[in-house]
Amino acid sequence: LRELHGASGTVALIDSSSIVVTRDSVPVLYSYVSSDLDLRFALAGLAGGAAEVEGFYSTEGGRGYLDELGLENKESDPYNDDNINTHSLLRLYEDGSEKDPMNFRKGEFVDKSKQESTRKSVKLAAVLIILLAVFWSVNIYSKVSGSAGELVKIERRLESVYSKLFSDESVVDPFYQMEIKVKELREERAFIGGGLDVLGTLKGLGQGASAIAGKDGKLKLFEVKMHSARVLARGEAGGFENADKFKETLGAMPVFKDISLTDVKKKSAGGVSFSIALTLEDDK
Repeated sequence: LRELHGASGTVALIDSSSIVVTRDSVPVLYSYVSSDLDLRFALAGLAGGAAEVEGFYSTEGGRGYLDELGLENKESDPYNDDNINTHSLLRLYEDGSEKDPMNFRKGEFVDKSKQESTRKSVKLAAVLIILLAVFWSVNIYSKVSGSAGELVKIERRLESVYSKLFSDESVVDPFYQMEIKVKELREERAFIGGGLDVLGTLKGLGQGASAIAGKDGKLKLFEVKMHSARVLARGEAGGFENADKFKETLGAMPVFKDISLTDVKKKSAGGVSFSIALTLEDDK
């Protein structure tokens, strides 16, 4: 051991179960050995391979490994202690000559298999994250694109339907315009089914118009609008007097109140046009 520890250069000590390689008395390699193949692999771990070792020493148990590899044993009287490598390392530490202990996590001692496994796992995880992000983006894009396409189709169909139903109106925003129309239709439906006597109202207007027209034949109604309890009628009369008499006739009927005659205008062809607004009496 004294010769081995004091040796300069690179030397190796092999016993029956391990090999220690020192460089200028500093350990650079320690490996378990159970066959000549293990020894071959251990020496291959050195930067210069077996050629880097300037001298081989062995116990009786390690001599066979050197013989199998054709390596010369520098010690002619081999050591008999098969635990000599353990003693060798302990002796180095006891002597304090080991200033730079072997670090089995650095240099040629590092176990690179775990590093490679970790590196591959990290790469695989990164690839999976990227793929998931791509699939998620494509899925959202396809949904948005599909929804946008369906929305365009619906808008075109709605525009076509609106144009057919309300041919006198230009279509700018079919969704908004249809919403307004639906609201108006609901109000009219509520009005028609809300208990107001629509037919009675129309009958009263017709009777009043017939009463005036029957005298001189110069009064007719051409438009009636009804919203909630309010009624607006437009018509023509032979003159202002006829229109005013029509108002008085309607005022005498119990179904009407708050009657006002407005927009009385002379017509170039003779007669006047007028509007008459009224409120329906509540049927209690």
